[in-house]
Amino acid sequence: VYGKLGAEDQIYKKYNAKEIEFKKGMLAESEKRVKAVNQWIDKKNWENVRSGLDSQVYNMRGTMNYLAASPSAKPGAKAAAKQFYQDMEAVNLLSKRKKQAAAMDAYNNMVNSMEKFN
Repeated sequence: VYGKLGAEDQIYKKYNAKEIEFKKGMLAESEKRVKAVNQWIDKKNWENVRSGLDSQVYNMRGTMNYLAASPSAKPGAKAAAKQFYQDMEAVNLLSKRKKQAAAMDAYNNMVNSMEKFN
């Protein structure tokens, strides 16, 4: 259906403009949801922190890996994505341990690494 890999008349081309815009839209929505986690940390609503992160982590990881591998990716995008994953895991772990101050610090690190990716 898509034609021979790498052929000029191939219908589907990986990293096409529409696909990248779609992925960026998905990432923007996930970022918005992840950034809302700080209100739950403030209220010590630990289950919502974890579920808020868990519901987005799979989608964000796939989307960030895709965008970091695209030809139009910023230099260092893969490293920034990896740092974001680690920071997100730290927020999740600290919320499981119910350490509010440390979780808020980890949240700030997570948001900073998310912004470095963009």
